[in-house]
Amino acid sequence: MIDIKKGDEIRHKLNESLLKNGGHIGDGVRPSERRKGYATEMIRLALEECKKIGIDRVLMVCYKDNIGSRKSIINNGGVLENELPAEDGKMTKDIIVITPTGEVLGKFS
Repeated sequence: MIDIKKGDEIRHKLNESLLKNGGHIGDGVRPSERRKGYATEMIRLALEECKKIGIDRVLMVCYKDNIGSRKSIINNGGVLENELPAEDGKMTKDIIVITPTGEVLGKFS
């Protein structure tokens, strides 16, 4: 079962905070349902919607040590673009770009 949290949505426009901390797509899966492919499928469906509304490059952000999120994003064609220190300075965040068509379009601006 997928646990859709409030805030799991497609963000049409990104402000400065979302560029560093959120990206276009937010997803979350209940701990008991992880490692079953739900996040990968949620991202795939969200990418279809991004394509429909004209978002050419989709930004997703996750912590470097969040292996499950990284795999789900990469399984949908995500390409690591950048790494940023988290606000606490202890962790690194990966900035990953996906194109809904699977095509690499270059850096996110």
